[in-house]
Amino acid sequence: MRISLLLLPLCFVLFGCLDSIKDSDNDGYNDHEDVSPNNAAEWFDNDNIGNNADTDDDGDGVIDEENAFSLDNTEWADFDHDGIGDNSDDDLDNDRILNWEDEFVYFSSKIEPL
Repeated sequence: MRISLLLLPLCFVLFGCLDSIKDSDNDGYNDHEDVSPNNAAEWFDNDNIGNNADTDDDGDGVIDEENAFSLDNTEWADFDHDGIGDNSDDDLDNDRILNWEDEFVYFSSKIEPL
């Protein structure tokens, strides 16, 4: 069924049509995507505290400013800064020697030329 553009305003008034595009707090996020549809300062959350007010967005016990992965509660550090969290990284010092074979897991085992 097609709704005439002329009837669209009437549809809004009578039936609340297109609620999926409604943005009650005018923060740029539609209410159906907004975890706090009546608070313009919050729109995203993954631990029941709006992320703008939350100092630990992923709830892993490590505050965001010290957390390399603030939205992943299984990772918080990245020793070698390679974008792979230390809990998942098979080569923590990025020397191409796997951790379980590396005598010095946190220090490069390679001898670099001078």
